Amino acid sequence: MTSIKDVAKAAGVSITTVSFVLNDKGNIPQKTRDHVLNVVKTLGYTRNTSARTLRDKLSRTIGYAKPAAQRPVHPIMDKFLSEVIVQAEQRGWHVLIYASPADDPLAVYQEIISSQRVDGILLASAEQDDPRVAFLHEHNFPFVTLGRSLSALDTCTTWVDVDSKAALTTVTEHLIKAGHTRIGVVAPAKGVVTDLRLAGYAACLDAHNLPLDDSLIIRQGYGDSKDGYVAAQSLLRLERPPTAIISLSDLLAYGVLHYCNEKNTRVALTGFDDDLLADVLELTSVEQPIERAAALLVEQLMLQIQGDMTPVQHLLEAELIVRSSSQIVLD
Repeated sequence: MTSIKDVAKAAGVSITTVSFVLNDKGNIPQKTRDHVLNVVKTLGYTRNTSARTLRDKLSRTIGYAKPAAQRPVHPIMDKFLSEVIVQAEQRGWHVLIYASPADDPLAVYQEIISSQRVDGILLASAEQDDPRVAFLHEHNFPFVTLGRSLSALDTCTTWVDVDSKAALTTVTEHLIKAGHTRIGVVAPAKGVVTDLRLAGYAACLDAHNLPLDDSLIIRQGYGDSKDGYVAAQSLLRLERPPTAIISLSDLLAYGVLHYCNEKNTRVALTGFDDDLLADVLELTSVEQPIERAAALLVEQLMLQIQGDMTPVQHLLEAELIVRSSSQIVLD
């Protein structure tokens, strides 16, 4: 059976370009469109019609695609899932939760679409050039994403994201105003969100004519508290250790705090997510508009299921909640 990959290879274009042509989206030159459509006709490629069938007979269920690498306990994503369930149930719908195996991330999507178990899919997080996004566009299946894939497909995908770059600029600015010039960062090893947040950190340093020192940035694991502990060891054993540390999750910050308490060391510390424990521990953190994101995504997914496939994007602002953990002012 001919696939979209076969069409892209025969036409000498990317899968994204083929997807744009098939969905009549994107700024594709007419000559390229005609060429791709000719290849489609020559190869006998036919598109999946499951989405149209589902709209005729709804299951009133949406699929929630949990990231395969997500930790068993993830406060911010657990809160987001709870909000998605609330939003769906208010509309008389249900949520089916599943995760795709890391070795074959697309298999579960093919099975769910063909089995007609759900009417639409909410991707819990999108990654760089996410193959799931291209796959769902190829099959013309209703879906929305939390986050962006930072690819050409973002322009024709419905997504909601938090402006992580702006948030980290605000956090870094807060610490610089307190007199800190050596500011460390502890972050997960990889991820689109991590890259965007680090970009905000770097931009703020540059705006204040402060050097970007790679030794002050530790990318460690998945962002657990134990990763924060290990990262704090690396940072605070430097010949010139930072006087402030930005953690790109509250869980990382708790690990940093644990290490600092063990070594009786004080640094200005911030987290990200503002979970319940952050308030108890007086941790300065970034509060994300999780309820708003969930409501927008469920609303937009419902519209797609009803036939309105117009892509909509929302970039939401986060709020810095200042507490005592960052209140170490330097002269």
